[in-house]
Amino acid sequence: MDTDLVERIANHPKYKELKTRRTRLGWTLTAMMLIVYYGFILLVAFDKPLLAQRLGTGTMTLGMPMGFGVILFTVAIPESLGPPPDPTKLVSAIVEMTKKVSKLLRLVPQLSLPYTILGVVDLILDKAGQ
Repeated sequence: MDTDLVERIANHPKYKELKTRRTRLGWTLTAMMLIVYYGFILLVAFDKPLLAQRLGTGTMTLGMPMGFGVILFTVAIPESLGPPPDPTKLVSAIVEMTKKVSKLLRLVPQLSLPYTILGVVDLILDKAGQ
């Protein structure tokens, strides 16, 4: 990749803002998970009577819903970020890009290397279309 392009992207204010927000979110979620998990582990280690308290007249203790809460919290963190990106959009973008590259390569004089690249691009297009 062109180093000038990389430097322009890295120095762009919007990219810097995105990078800062992403880093802040990552550390915030990490801290939250560490507090919840290690808080529960510390309760297990140092306050067993609290976790052993019965809830109602049954056999369930306070530790069971708290442990279940830790598991739910672990699942809730990724869910709060929303669904992952749709891979079909990426595949369609790659197919579109290979079509454009194929058209550009047809403009290049038919030397052995561009002809080989064109063959590879056509092969990718054929496999992606299936």
